[in-house]
Amino acid sequence: MPNGYLTDGDMRQIVENGNMQVVVTKAKEAAQHMTKDKDKVTSSQLRNIFGTIKKIQLKVNSGRNVNFQKELFLLIPKLYYASKRANGKLDKLRDDIEGMVKLIGNDTNKFNNFYNYIEAVLAYHKAFEKK
Repeated sequence: MPNGYLTDGDMRQIVENGNMQVVVTKAKEAAQHMTKDKDKVTSSQLRNIFGTIKKIQLKVNSGRNVNFQKELFLLIPKLYYASKRANGKLDKLRDDIEGMVKLIGNDTNKFNNFYNYIEAVLAYHKAFEKK
């Protein structure tokens, strides 16, 4: 599903291998693209997505044996809705998240690798955002 900012190989490096060099490089590239005028994604749009993922992350790292796969898959239709409301400006991020969710399954390490990428995108976006 290479319609987003990431290739299938990038997604595997991030989710399955936890390759932090790929996380940082690709998060920076995605955030730079999302702050360009024609493709500008607002902080609130990104924080809404991050907030949902953060809630899942809190459950994952709660120490209890939690099946979070259902919540991850329910994130996908929410992203389609958010992308439509943003006039397609979230399409690439949505496609990346959808592709990575399919790789995660119910593996907490893979989820945490995914979370690191999303958190890095948010941080870079904030750094590059023009007021």
